[in-house]
Amino acid sequence: MNPAFVGCESGFWGTLYSGKYIFMENHVIRMLLSRIEEFGDEEIIRFREKTKKSWSWNQLGEKVEQVLSGLHILGSRAGDNVGIISQNRAEWLLTDLGIMANRGVTVPLYATSSMDQIRYILNETEIRTLFVGTCEQKEMLKCLLDEDNMLEQMVVFDECNTVDDRIFSFSSFLELSQKQGLHISISDNISDYHSDDLATIIYSSGTTGEPKGVMLKHSHFVNTWKIHQERLDVSSEDVSLSFLPLSHVFERLWTHFMLFSRVVNVFLDDPRDVVNALR
Repeated sequence: MNPAFVGCESGFWGTLYSGKYIFMENHVIRMLLSRIEEFGDEEIIRFREKTKKSWSWNQLGEKVEQVLSGLHILGSRAGDNVGIISQNRAEWLLTDLGIMANRGVTVPLYATSSMDQIRYILNETEIRTLFVGTCEQKEMLKCLLDEDNMLEQMVVFDECNTVDDRIFSFSSFLELSQKQGLHISISDNISDYHSDDLATIIYSSGTTGEPKGVMLKHSHFVNTWKIHQERLDVSSEDVSLSFLPLSHVFERLWTHFMLFSRVVNVFLDDPRDVVNALR
């Protein structure tokens, strides 16, 4: 039986598929909140490092709220563009979701981008907060904080030594909520999440000139889930390895579909290591 549109209700839409009504949320964060409420203790993020414990939906939700609260404390508001430049890792997805929960717009930058390409995107999108992956990337990019742009602060996923109060480690950034006594719950903003909200601006690699940005709404993410669901049979019994750059639209939307489908996500920072990772 082919899927058929069955209408909208309270911000949700659904399809009739194989004789069953399947209702899907119209916003990435509505979907996230729904999964947390229904499958809280179920594993959703797994690490390749044996020393790290998996994250459940509840733990993911708590961390997303820490990012949401931290962004708010740093002055980021609805509609603000926030940049991420990093190899694939769980913190990448976590930050992406936190930006969206703050009703912000995620602007991914390729970790292989040149300084000129990074400057161009920062200036065009007027990014004030930039998340970076490693200490080496921080050292390369910290000069941008002193240039003629809108950039005000940088958050580094790795633990790095720094004396610049504009640069935060990710762990200290997550602690801002507790230190400042401000905690914002995802559910606090639930009525403000709409399908036509801008979710992300994804830039081309710049191989044919200046990078070009494509603006995607939350409805684009949701429609991708719908199409994938019609054609693919995946479930919480599956595991997905994220090895293409999350800055690329394919991997990014696929990873969000994996969340929608309750598939456990594992992240690979180096695509060249994919064969070893699958062993």
